Amino acid sequence: MTSAISFKVLRRRDSIRDSFRSHDPLPRFAVIEDFLNPGLLKRAVACCQRGQYSTFCAYTRSEDIRAMKEEFCEPNGKSIYVSVHERLLDPAALDCLREAFEDKATISALSAMTGIPLTTSSGGLLTCWQPGSFLECHTDYAPGSKTRLVVSLSLTGRWRPSYGGMGVFSWGDAPRRVRVPPRRNAAVLFVPYARSYHWVEQVSDKAPPRRRFTWTVQFW
Repeated sequence: MTSAISFKVLRRRDSIRDSFRSHDPLPRFAVIEDFLNPGLLKRAVACCQRGQYSTFCAYTRSEDIRAMKEEFCEPNGKSIYVSVHERLLDPAALDCLREAFEDKATISALSAMTGIPLTTSSGGLLTCWQPGSFLECHTDYAPGSKTRLVVSLSLTGRWRPSYGGMGVFSWGDAPRRVRVPPRRNAAVLFVPYARSYHWVEQVSDKAPPRRRFTWTVQFW
């Protein structure tokens, strides 16, 4: 199998590891452009655009996002919506990406880029961000979780700042926020922990539909 990660990125793995380990802009964090190899990127984007989707809603009655319920909730003054977005009706439509991120060569390359020993991938999950979509502040960490690395890959094209939907990362013990605009083939790598807060700002109602996509994978 051809490497899922582009040769341009693989050639920079040592400098990426140094950046990932530094505290600039955040500890154990990196944004990597041109992440996927071009052939795989083209196939993945085509699958995103052809896919059929359903609306995904999640809400919680507490401040703990881990207590969220994945269903629609009528406004009642007690519940807080955590996210509204879309997901593929047929996740198998993106098996090309899932298999690429489960490939041992990909996992080995990510280990080299981050300095974290990794052996297993979750496969991945696609999120489609429609006008009005958002994701509230949360951390992907859970006590007892084996996850050691998260990769959030943007498959979004031709996105303007006025469309909203900005990804924001703000570690609880770091003094700054990092705003990452949706750019096709840009990947965010980070280590989840109890204060690795991040969220997606609401997409404008003037944004074009079915253009902002994110593929998220966990590794351990």
